[in-house]
Amino acid sequence: MKITKQQLKEIIKEEISSIIEKDDEDKAEDEEAEDKKKKSKKQIDLHGFSSEKETADFVKKNPSFFNEDVEVPGGGVRSVKGVKRSIMENLEDAMQAAQRGDFNAVATRVANLEAFVEALKKVGEIK
Repeated sequence: MKITKQQLKEIIKEEISSIIEKDDEDKAEDEEAEDKKKKSKKQIDLHGFSSEKETADFVKKNPSFFNEDVEVPGGGVRSVKGVKRSIMENLEDAMQAAQRGDFNAVATRVANLEAFVEALKKVGEIK
């Protein structure tokens, strides 16, 4: 089967048009996805400040205000919030272990609790 120059030009033209259309569709999909990302952006808690910039400036000047770091003996450095969460988790684990009769696990959890409480005392969170 022979193809004339005119037929070849027409085939090339159709292929180029198809590629351009596909590229336009891809761009439209990308723009749509970008719009969805912008719309679904999570609301930021400004902690009473009027703008993100004002909040960020305050946090830079007062880094420990929102999340002071605490050194837990044998447990590394954690945030106050993280230590408090760990206390709750360890209490729950100790209760469950006691119900199962696993008093070795209870002893471990109690030791963890003592370390967490000591860490909170050091930073003045508790007396």
